[in-house]
Amino acid sequence: MEGLVLVTPPQTNLVVSVADTKQHLRIEADFTDDDTYIQNCIDTAVANLETYMNRHILNQSWRFILDIFPLTIKFPVVGVTSVTSVTYTDINGESQELSNENYIADMYSAVQSITFVNPPSGSNVQINFNCGYIDTASVPMPIKQAIMVLAAFYYRNRLPLTDNVKLDTAEALVYPYRLLEFE
Repeated sequence: MEGLVLVTPPQTNLVVSVADTKQHLRIEADFTDDDTYIQNCIDTAVANLETYMNRHILNQSWRFILDIFPLTIKFPVVGVTSVTSVTYTDINGESQELSNENYIADMYSAVQSITFVNPPSGSNVQINFNCGYIDTASVPMPIKQAIMVLAAFYYRNRLPLTDNVKLDTAEALVYPYRLLEFE
């Protein structure tokens, strides 16, 4: 069964805090009635910016499951920062870990991929990898600013939005961090 599984979600979803966003919105710190709603706006902003940038913001671990070893395969997400392990089930039904000498992880090209050198016979191939910035402090300030801009927009505009609503400011802030896929 092939697929992609989130193994370890980000340690925190607080790329920016409610307090920082309230300051951006010019809301008094002691007004707490909307704190939950503001956090929801932040979470929505993060999700939308991750989709736009085609990358995860905070560090998280994923498992890419394949039925058999390919020679080369493109990672199912972009922005991969490391491959932590490759495991598989050998022809005797035993779980094995593939040495990192037996694969080349290309994380610096436009198309991130992993190439196997003389792949063994086996099934249930599991490629474990990380993506995203290592911690909140390493997230570039323009991304944090874009999150606050977008969260503020959601906070102030509580009516349903049409598909053609576009936030040029937020997109302009994160555009340099956007990862594009090339075939």
